Amino acid sequence: MAAQTAFVSPIKTPSRGRRVQIGINELKSTIDGALADSSRLLAEILTAGQEGGILPQITQRAIERMHECLRVGIEMRSLAIDAHHDLRKIMGRIDMVALGWGDGGPSPGGGIDQAEEGAR
Repeated sequence: MAAQTAFVSPIKTPSRGRRVQIGINELKSTIDGALADSSRLLAEILTAGQEGGILPQITQRAIERMHECLRVGIEMRSLAIDAHHDLRKIMGRIDMVALGWGDGGPSPGGGIDQAEEGAR
């Protein structure tokens, strides 16, 4: 029987920290896309109502629901941005390589904020 050799991919797997960074950026992009789609839909509902001569009272409930979708989406976007900011501060404070999260290069977030640095 022939000896089996293990295949080692030449492609380096991104560090955990990099995967988190990629993931949070993808999340923000997805939220932005959903907000843009919702905005276009809201505009389309309004335009269709005007062009069709539909009384505003008839479309009001749908408009209010779309507004709520946008409000919640904007809140979600804000929370994702806050989470990203928090993670960037964390990455500047701990040894990411020792935790298996980094490759020894500079942290993507650049470390601690200047305002926070002045407070030390």
